[in-house]
Amino acid sequence: MNPIDRLDALSLRDLRALVCLAQHRHFGRAAQEMGISQPSLSAAIQKIEICLRAKVFQRTSRRCDLTPQGAAIVEQAHIALGELSRLASISDGRRQTLEGRFRLGIIPTVAPYYLPHVFGAIVDKFPKLELVLREEISESLVEKLRSGEIDAALLSLPLGEADLLEYPVLQEELALAVPLTHPLATETTVSISALKTRDMVMLEHGHCLRDQTLE
Repeated sequence: MNPIDRLDALSLRDLRALVCLAQHRHFGRAAQEMGISQPSLSAAIQKIEICLRAKVFQRTSRRCDLTPQGAAIVEQAHIALGELSRLASISDGRRQTLEGRFRLGIIPTVAPYYLPHVFGAIVDKFPKLELVLREEISESLVEKLRSGEIDAALLSLPLGEADLLEYPVLQEELALAVPLTHPLATETTVSISALKTRDMVMLEHGHCLRDQTLE
């Protein structure tokens, strides 16, 4: 028996329910967004676990969390839904405008400086697009990309993640800011070796800009 034959009983609605529950980690909120009852959502998740012969969620009295195997399953379900959506667009025979909810993650060192220049243009060009923004550090956004909680993210490259596609958007140079009275203030360029013995003000641990500066 071909392993894929076990998936015949699953529907697109089942996959959407899986991704939705993974996003909310709560049956009540996920069922409300799906427009179905909690028993129907529970039945869909149970059917998925039976078909895949895997435990996707670890349930508690207050929430449900993904198991390690479940995280991988949700990631593939999100990819499958995206590919099927593109298949539907091709069959329409025309290029469709962006519409619906698009969840964009963005790092704090980019959000306040880049978004104000492009947000208005995006809204004007795609009036049917509901842009949902999540501002978090890179590590958290990468996890949310894999779990399907966001659709894309503006991050500092390179990530070096084999399972994620990277597209450069803009490039900036790192600059050193010092007081006018600082010994380095008259220099046009500063070598890395000249900074090794200097005290520096940097972002806290977890920010990619800090890691890139230290590298």
